[in-house]
Amino acid sequence: MTQELWIPGPLPGINELIGAAKGAGGTGAAYSRIKRQWGETVWAYAKKARLKRADGPVDMHFIWREKNKRRDLDNICGGGQKLILDGLVKAGVLENDGWEHVASIEHRFQVDPRNPGVLVYISPACPF
Repeated sequence: MTQELWIPGPLPGINELIGAAKGAGGTGAAYSRIKRQWGETVWAYAKKARLKRADGPVDMHFIWREKNKRRDLDNICGGGQKLILDGLVKAGVLENDGWEHVASIEHRFQVDPRNPGVLVYISPACPF
């Protein structure tokens, strides 16, 4: 059974996460704040969507909706994907986000100035 999760955004990109990790003399305090904040946000949306725990490996499909085309695709998905997977582990939807539990990850991108965010589909892993 495929599960669906909508997370309003935009989410921080990889550039923001790297900048936060480098800030404050490299202590990573800002990175820790961002990671904690978004982990709690994803947890809350997962609970609201009543997502069930995945029984086995999953295929992850992300549809990123951005306000415009200013950010590079790798910037958009790099940071957000990390935060979402960590949040899904925190929510108990995924046991872990390693190779044994996440079989594949696919990204699509759209422009939607009125409704930025990310739509996440979590499906049982394809057997091949």
